[in-house]
Amino acid sequence: MRGKSHWLAVITVDSVTRQSFDWIATGGKPFVPIDPVDMPDDLLTSVYNLYRHVYSQIDRNLLIRNKHALLKYTRWVILIDDAKQVAGFALYHREHDRGIKLRLTAAADSKEAKKAVVELNRKAFNVNGVFGEVSPPLEKAVKGHVPELKSSVAQKVLSPSKKICRADKDGKHYWRKITSVGERRKMMVGLPII
Repeated sequence: MRGKSHWLAVITVDSVTRQSFDWIATGGKPFVPIDPVDMPDDLLTSVYNLYRHVYSQIDRNLLIRNKHALLKYTRWVILIDDAKQVAGFALYHREHDRGIKLRLTAAADSKEAKKAVVELNRKAFNVNGVFGEVSPPLEKAVKGHVPELKSSVAQKVLSPSKKICRADKDGKHYWRKITSVGERRKMMVGLPII
């Protein structure tokens, strides 16, 4: 059965500074509903190629093995540049009753794209009901601009199947096993519904 189960927002890089991003949690405009089978293939390919380019520099074990696997994420925020090319993205998914969780985010190599994606994430993580588990590169970019949660709170927010292996002594960082990737150090940021 087909249905409009996904939300897609395409915004320009230079509009990020004017956005509040409350709509990430509410599903309002500029999101438009879209059936995942109607996701434009060129968009899917561009996002997947950018994901591979950025994430393979961080970790050679990629979580997403093909472009169609990206469709498990239901809220897509796509940043486009002046040439209408994908300059960055943030993909989210409703995380049971805790809110909207950032799952993947990346920026193209341009200074403008990187700045816009950092700004998007800083703003989004300050919206009630939006949160994420960040790895060191994104943590560095958002630290001091977003709420940071204690690892004990993060365990309560994570779904029961996602267990923290061990917490660091700082009380914020923790290690968690990620399917097909292995154990990784994370920190939860944002404003989940607790």
